[in-house]
Amino acid sequence: MSNRPTTYCLDDDFIYWIVSLYDADGQLVDADSLPTLSYRRQAELGLSTTGVNVAKLAGTTGTYQFRHNIALDNAITVASPQIHYTESCVIGGVTYVNTWTATVRSVATLTNQTAIKTVTDALPNSGALTDLATAANLATVDTVVDAVKVKTDQLTFTVTNQVDANSLTGGTSAAAIYTYFTDGSREDVFKADVTVLNGSGSISYPITVTSSGTPVAGVECWVTTDSGGTNVVAGTLTTNDFGVVTFLLDAGTYYLWRDSTTHSFPKPTTITVS
Repeated sequence: MSNRPTTYCLDDDFIYWIVSLYDADGQLVDADSLPTLSYRRQAELGLSTTGVNVAKLAGTTGTYQFRHNIALDNAITVASPQIHYTESCVIGGVTYVNTWTATVRSVATLTNQTAIKTVTDALPNSGALTDLATAANLATVDTVVDAVKVKTDQLTFTVTNQVDANSLTGGTSAAAIYTYFTDGSREDVFKADVTVLNGSGSISYPITVTSSGTPVAGVECWVTTDSGGTNVVAGTLTTNDFGVVTFLLDAGTYYLWRDSTTHSFPKPTTITVS
């Protein structure tokens, strides 16, 4: 097991990694002698041990720190960025060898890569751009916008930013409009049906909202079947002067939500109707 680096910065003084040795039963085991580390630079055949060091971690079994002081080898450059490492150890008289490669980067290269990644990660679909509008999408938008413009061009602005408007039915005065909507059967037609806000259950379930034992009026209350507040089955109702709202619910467990401009309440609170 190890945490070998795959890329490191030329401006770093050194890199290091930890290697753990195991036997066939998966138990940590010490090497017969201290493991060795060597490396060769890109396009070179000879191995070097300049700046390398291997040490057993104190108080451990089979765990070693491999360290390479790259500042001591002036031949390591970004022009020849690959360093090929060879680790060797002997366990029970058998020699084990592991090789791997790391790549050298300059500070400027790493900085540029990080900056580019920040920009591309912010693009739609992490840079894939598959959710961007197509030409067909834009053509549809253009058609809709043109249609809207035809209507808005018909508006009149006698006063800047205020649209001139006329009532086509029921007169133009406030009194005439009020009479139109409240006259005869029209009043019932235009009334909002708020009975559904109580809920559709068969059990009348009153709730009193209090704060420090005092009823709170004007609190908006609603009931959901889920703690996330998605499925609303009753409300929104507002508490009366006595802090009371009454819902119509079937037997079961629900979540009560309360909202007030003057008081804070837990959201949600579990209620059980029986």
